Amino acid sequence: HVYESCINDIIKSISDKNKNYYNNIDKLRDLINKDITYEIVFMPYKASMWDSMESVWEAASHDKNCICSVIPIPYYDRDSGGNLAKMHYEGDMFPENVPIVNYREYDLNINRPDVIYIHNPYDEYNLISSVSPEFYVPELKKKCEKVVYIPYFIINDDDTNSHFILNPGCVYTDIV
Repeated sequence: HVYESCINDIIKSISDKNKNYYNNIDKLRDLINKDITYEIVFMPYKASMWDSMESVWEAASHDKNCICSVIPIPYYDRDSGGNLAKMHYEGDMFPENVPIVNYREYDLNINRPDVIYIHNPYDEYNLISSVSPEFYVPELKKKCEKVVYIPYFIINDDDTNSHFILNPGCVYTDIV
C-alpha cells in the first residue's frame, strides 16, 4: 500500500508540473500572439484585376494581427520606342468597401511592411505598359520582408505561354 501511495504521489506531482508547464506555454503563446502584428500592403495597379487578390485582402483585413493597406500604384503606357508615356492611376476605381491609401502618402522606406502583394509580374518586360519603376519587384524587395505575386490569370499545364514563369513577378518574388 505504501508503495502504491508513493507512486501515486509521484505521478500526481509530475502531472501537476506538466499541467503548469503547459499552462505556462499557453500563456507565453498568448502573449507572443497578442503583441505580433504584420503590416501587409496590397499593390494592385489595375482595378479590373483586383479580384485576384481581393479574397486574400479580405482574410488579412479581418485578422486582428494584421494591419492592411491597399495602395494602388500607377502604370504607364509605352510609346512606340518603348519609353514610359501616359500615366494611369486607378485608385478611385476600386470597390467602395476597399479603403485606399494613395501611393504618394505611404513611404515604403519608413513603413517597411512585412509583406507586399502584387499582381503585375512583368516589370520592365511588358512592351505595352509598365508599372512605375519604383514598384518593380527588385525595388520592393529592398523595402519589405516578402513580396508575394498573385497571378490575375490561370495557365494550364499544357499552355504554350509558359514564358510567364520567367517574368520578374515569378523569378524574384518570395512566394507565387
